Amino acid sequence: MMSVSRMALHEWDEDYLEVSRLFNGHNQTKEYTFEIEHIEKVENPDLRRKFQQKESEYRKKYGHVRTVKVFHGTKRENIRSILRDNLDVQRHGENIGHRFGAGVSFSAFASYSSHYCDKSASDNQMLLCHVLVSNIVEVPEKRKGQSVLTCPPFLEGRYPLRYDTTAKNKNSLNVIVKFENHTFYPAFVIHFKRVSKVAFSAFSAPLSENRLSNMPSYDRYAATSEWVCYSQPSRGISPSSVSSSPTHLPLRNSYASALPNSLVPQQNVCVTLDGDYQSAQSRHEPAERDPTWVDSILNFLRGIFDC
Repeated sequence: MMSVSRMALHEWDEDYLEVSRLFNGHNQTKEYTFEIEHIEKVENPDLRRKFQQKESEYRKKYGHVRTVKVFHGTKRENIRSILRDNLDVQRHGENIGHRFGAGVSFSAFASYSSHYCDKSASDNQMLLCHVLVSNIVEVPEKRKGQSVLTCPPFLEGRYPLRYDTTAKNKNSLNVIVKFENHTFYPAFVIHFKRVSKVAFSAFSAPLSENRLSNMPSYDRYAATSEWVCYSQPSRGISPSSVSSSPTHLPLRNSYASALPNSLVPQQNVCVTLDGDYQSAQSRHEPAERDPTWVDSILNFLRGIFDC
């Protein structure tokens, strides 16, 4: 019976750091950013032995071989059988049309491989595989109506040897295809979540004119500029003494009109985010009120106590 073990890695493990570095190098699409939740290291002695045998065959056959670490996207339900039996060149790739050859596809970009994973927000799974490469050749993407490339082309000047790997771009390894079983080994399972960029931009995008027209008038200045306005008397105010509480908004016009002129503050002081301040008159606020409003209040209070 085949023995398969899956060990969760700590974030400080060397393997975790390397896998996360590779994953985070290309972890975004137009719609999503992908974030790692945890990583499992896979041990399957039988599959590793077969992989090492293929490595020896490649070295003898081609004279050189290297191991690249690339991603393979698949549905969560397939992970268990792949870790037990490995990927199969006869089965995998059919659902995506064998775009660069009839084999098993891999990519150095996690963002590309994510297209073939589940589309849920969390608990998506992706494989990081060790893949043998000796001679790699770029091939054009299969178009509609064209036949599928069932095997790599012959090596120039080395007939009957063939290339062992096809690629969209052999430098970036954005897509590579393997045509022979056990020339790859599923080494890690990456559990990740999708974070929607649309949801984030809904909070960070500028407000439209339609949205602004529906806002109360006393909210519009804060929404349309980097100004924080406070209802304060103009005498002796320093920027450092003004509270940043969001409740200190300019006095609403409908409320101001209900007060006697003598009880309305002289002016609104607008404090910019960099600490400067100026009169709100330049912001098209209501004109200055009677500068003696404080004295009016004091006289009003004196009248009460005198009674």
